[in-house]
Amino acid sequence: MKSIFSKIFFGFVLIVVLFLSMVLYYTFENIRDYYIGSLVSDIQKLNRTVINQIQPLYEVQNHEELNSVVKKLAKINNIRITVIAADGKVISDSEKDASKMENHADRFEIIKAKENLVGDTIRYSYTLNSGLLYDAIAMRKDGQIIGFSRLSVPVNQIEVLISEIRNKIITLSLIGLLVSFILIYLFTRTVTNPIKKLAYSANQVAQGNFNTRVYLNNKDELSSLANSFNSMIQKINQLFEQNFKQADKLETIFKSVKDGIIVIDETNHISISNDYFNKMLANVDQKTKYFWELIPDPSFKKLIKKIENTKQPHTREVLINRRLYLASGSWIDSNKEIVVILNDIDEIRKVETLKKDFIANVSHELKTPLTAIKGFIETMEGDIGEENEYYLSIIKRQTDRLINIVQDLLLLAKVEHINSDINIQDVNIEEITNNTLKILDSKIKEKNLEVIKNLSEDTKIIKADAFMIEQVFINLIDNSIKYTDRGSISISSYVSENRIVIEFADTGIGMPDDKIERIFERFFTIDKSRSKNLSGTGLGLSIVKHIVQTHNGSISVDSAIGRGTKFRVILPQ
Repeated sequence: MKSIFSKIFFGFVLIVVLFLSMVLYYTFENIRDYYIGSLVSDIQKLNRTVINQIQPLYEVQNHEELNSVVKKLAKINNIRITVIAADGKVISDSEKDASKMENHADRFEIIKAKENLVGDTIRYSYTLNSGLLYDAIAMRKDGQIIGFSRLSVPVNQIEVLISEIRNKIITLSLIGLLVSFILIYLFTRTVTNPIKKLAYSANQVAQGNFNTRVYLNNKDELSSLANSFNSMIQKINQLFEQNFKQADKLETIFKSVKDGIIVIDETNHISISNDYFNKMLANVDQKTKYFWELIPDPSFKKLIKKIENTKQPHTREVLINRRLYLASGSWIDSNKEIVVILNDIDEIRKVETLKKDFIANVSHELKTPLTAIKGFIETMEGDIGEENEYYLSIIKRQTDRLINIVQDLLLLAKVEHINSDINIQDVNIEEITNNTLKILDSKIKEKNLEVIKNLSEDTKIIKADAFMIEQVFINLIDNSIKYTDRGSISISSYVSENRIVIEFADTGIGMPDDKIERIFERFFTIDKSRSKNLSGTGLGLSIVKHIVQTHNGSISVDSAIGRGTKFRVILPQ
């Protein structure tokens, strides 16, 4: 790899050499052209003088006198004179016998003189071992060319003069070139030395040495760059120290968290894991294994696949080494990785299971005696006296309430039991709506309520568990009937943002704002003084919310005192 010094130095040298070569070439050409041009001008002037003396003799064809004058003039001016006829025949020559000379019609200077009256050329003479300048001027009479006067003179003296000038210029050029090389070398060193220092310091930084600094004496852009470099390194060093401290904190937190934390990379290997996760797997070697080999639960693989496809956070319960964990995963777009937090919920689920089993068992055990009590109460109603009829009605009403609570508890237990294995199928919500209205028909007619149905064709068939969805309709419609003394109840459905929305609205007494956020809690009931009817068991809306969430949906409520209530169930399409 070439250094920056050699690139700059030889680059400048090449530029100087090329520039100097062009200057010398054009200088030599211009000098030669100048001297040749001066010589041509002088020869032409002399030739015109010669023509004035020889043309009268040439016109009268006094060849003998012509030869004498030609030789005399040639000797005086130290040149060669040739008189040529219009057809190219040599009439007289100062150096040779004209009768023995060949025709000159094809000579370049004669051809040019025929065209322009003047012709010049330089040809090398092997006899004289020198270049000769030929100048031919046409002699005219009455506008017609009658012949040519040609003068020739050696140009070797000009060549000698030009050669001397060339040698002097080349000598001076070489001296200037040597000085230029020295100046280029010093300039290149001045430029490249600071760059070398910067490069060396940058290499030190790349190797982790943040204490290196660059100090330059010159006050230019490179000095400013060096100061900026030093400032940058100082800031980088501070940032690295902060990052190291932050990393230590994060590592401490990462190790101390009592939840399993893992990062799954693009190759489906676990690239990062904390100590808690390693203990979960009993310190199994993770480097060469895929995540599904370490966590074979299919639910975990489905969770990771879902996060990869949607790029959204998702949560699912997974089984690892016979313990239940809540796996919460998120997509890291910058690194194309997935981070998963595994929270141990095994004990919580066991307690919840015990609670559910207890409620189910107790409810089941209470159902039989309560049914028996209700039967005996109904038997006693015909034989009891009027003074005890009031008390017996209270016992019957409370017994009915206990039976309703037990039935709702059993239903809730059943719903929670099938939570993990719901039966998804095509469900016709129009049929479920009609069946529910038939079940509650007597209550609707008792209050003389109007029922409005507005079910969109796009939503009549949905994917859901038929039993669960029916419980949602029964509870919400029954709730609307219970708290609506006059007016109407409506059931409508439509599609919004690829979600199915089912609304249950009534014109009933409504609910206060401070109660709305708690209506989905178990056993929570609004003050029954707000209605003539029983306020309910407090489990219906809890069952509804549980079913909706099981279907990956959501439920919301809008209500105000005196303006009715609207429940909005949103399900995936």
